[in-house]
Amino acid sequence: MATYQYRGFGQEQSRSISLAVVVLGAPHPRFFDPLGARPRRSMMTKQEYNIYVDVHNFVQLNIGDPSHFRNLKKLASNAAKRAGTTAKRLGLTTTNTPDFDKLMLYDFVILCDDSSSMHRDNRVQDLKTTLEEIAKIVNSIGFDRSGITIRFLNYPEDATGEFNNLTNLDEISKQVDKAYQRKRRGSELGGKLQSKVIEPFIKKPIDNGKFEKPIIVVMISDGQSTDENENTLKDVIKDCKKFLDDKQYRKGSVIFLLSQIGNSNTATELLEGVRNDEEIRDMVYCSPHRLDEMIRKPQGESPPQYNPMMLWSSKLCGLLAIGSP
Repeated sequence: MATYQYRGFGQEQSRSISLAVVVLGAPHPRFFDPLGARPRRSMMTKQEYNIYVDVHNFVQLNIGDPSHFRNLKKLASNAAKRAGTTAKRLGLTTTNTPDFDKLMLYDFVILCDDSSSMHRDNRVQDLKTTLEEIAKIVNSIGFDRSGITIRFLNYPEDATGEFNNLTNLDEISKQVDKAYQRKRRGSELGGKLQSKVIEPFIKKPIDNGKFEKPIIVVMISDGQSTDENENTLKDVIKDCKKFLDDKQYRKGSVIFLLSQIGNSNTATELLEGVRNDEEIRDMVYCSPHRLDEMIRKPQGESPPQYNPMMLWSSKLCGLLAIGSP
C-alpha cells in the first residue's frame, strides 16, 4: 500500500489516501483494474503505464462503475498510449500530461449566452475565438474526433445536429455567426441549462442506457439571469447532482465550468454565488479570469503551456485530480 496525494473536486487542500499500486517491472502486477482488464505492461513505456494506472484510479474514484459507459475502457487505454503525442502537441511537461489525458475521457458541451448584450464590445468575436481555442485543445487530446457541441440560450435551431461534434474551426465560426445573426432577448441560464444540456445530454441518455462518455459542461455568459429566480442556476446544478447520485454516478461523471466574458458586475456576482455554494462546489469550477481578457493577453515567445487558454484548461484539469468517492 502507498500514500497518494490528491486534490478533490473544488477543494484547495490536499488529502492522502491509501491505494494499491503496481511495482513496475513485476512479472504479475497486482492492480485492481476498475475497467476490468489488466494492462499489458510489456506493450507500454514506463510513462504510459503510470498514466494508465493514474487514469484507472481516477475512473474508480471519481466516475464510478465503468459499465455505465460503453467506451470508457478504450478511452482510458488510448489516453495512456497517446501520452507522448499529447505532450508534444500541447507543449506539456511530464508533470501535467496525466491530467490532460483525463480530458480524453470527456465530451465537451458548451452553452453560450446569445442575449442582446453579447453584441457589445466585440464579445461575439471573443466567444468565437474562445470556442476555437477549446476545439484546438479537444482535437489535440481526443482520438475519437468527438469535437465540441455548442448550444445557445435563445437560438431555437441549435439541436438540429449542425452544432454537434464540431472539429473544424471554420465550421465553428460559421455556426456561431448563424446563431448571432440577430439580437435576441433573455438570459435564462438555469432553465436553458436544464432544457438544452442536462435533459438531452445527461438525464435522457442515462435513463436510456446510452450515456457513453462523461461530460464537461462549459457555460459562457456576460451577465446574470434576467428571466428567472437568481437561485435557479444553482438549483438546476443541485438537481443534476442529486440525479447522478440516485443513479450511482459519481461527481466526476459531469463537471460544470462557468466562465465570464465581458466586464459585467452581475456576471461576476453570478459566478461568486455559485463558487461559494458548498453543495455544488465539488462539481463546479468558476473561472476567476474573464475569457476575453485571457485571449487578449500578449503571447510573445512563451511556451505553449503558458498560453492563456492552456492555463484555463489546466485549471479544469485541476478538477480532474484524483479525488475521493
